[in-house]
Amino acid sequence: MKLHEFNKLEPDAPVQEAVDQSALKAWYDKYSKYQSNNYDNLVFGMIKAWTDTGIMSDAYEENEYAAVADKFGDDKADSMDHDQVLKMMPISKAMQDDITKIMAEWQGEETMNKVDDMLQDLGLLEY
Repeated sequence: MKLHEFNKLEPDAPVQEAVDQSALKAWYDKYSKYQSNNYDNLVFGMIKAWTDTGIMSDAYEENEYAAVADKFGDDKADSMDHDQVLKMMPISKAMQDDITKIMAEWQGEETMNKVDDMLQDLGLLEY
């Protein structure tokens, strides 16, 4: 087998799963230390926003959201497009960008349901 053919092989499922779990745990550890606008844990807030509440401010770091709300007003901040708001929130944007890389997708609710299940399997989130 030539090197370029070897490099195209997909990793074994258990190896890939271990990489994904390790990356997911690192992501959780990095962002769970922040508070969301409505929860003590920003990761939990992001999951709740996409899978349960539909309140996007749940997915935003509290100080970043406060700065946007101060600038535009609460009503306007709540009604702004999610991608537009993220451009003004470096922590919240980095969190979504990082999970998109880890999961190799961003499908909003679908992706966050997968993340939620994986974090529960790792024992990092309990309801």
